[in-house]
Amino acid sequence: KLLPHLKEDIQMEKRRKKDGNFTNYLKEDIEEFIKQIDEKYDTKFLEDEDFKKMLLTHVSLLIDRLHNKISYQNPLANELNITYPMMFNIALQFCSMLHEKYNVEVTFDEIGFVAMHFASHMEKEKQGKLLSYNRIGIVCSSGGGSAYMIKIQIESLFPQAEVQTFSFLQQDELKTFQPDLI
Repeated sequence: KLLPHLKEDIQMEKRRKKDGNFTNYLKEDIEEFIKQIDEKYDTKFLEDEDFKKMLLTHVSLLIDRLHNKISYQNPLANELNITYPMMFNIALQFCSMLHEKYNVEVTFDEIGFVAMHFASHMEKEKQGKLLSYNRIGIVCSSGGGSAYMIKIQIESLFPQAEVQTFSFLQQDELKTFQPDLI
């Protein structure tokens, strides 16, 4: 059982000696992991340069800290696990890859910090989708009072969108309006 860990330590040492640090390898490993996640979950992590840069910075420091037996507490880890279970699962998979390739034991709290990066990207992606709705049509039986109340609520959620109300009888007008969302 000791032999595989010894081999991993030797591999890591070779990587460090070759270019002075492991950041280049880490960047490649992160990109490969993200590519697989994007394919598996139909996400767009790989397109987000800020996300990749912040994750690389965080993880390179994390690996150094964990090699020195330094780990931080994360009071939000449990909440993240409940609020963003998919992102926490991705972070768990990611930290498994780190364990396998960089011989580090990532704590639950540290997994929570990694999950924050994935969750932040997903929030950014969700915000982008919300902003992509430029024309919203609200259809109610009469297009009257309840439609107007819903219109006001929708406008607060989509402040940049043009929102119009229609009755069931105004299908031609609705088609002419060409909404992105009904």
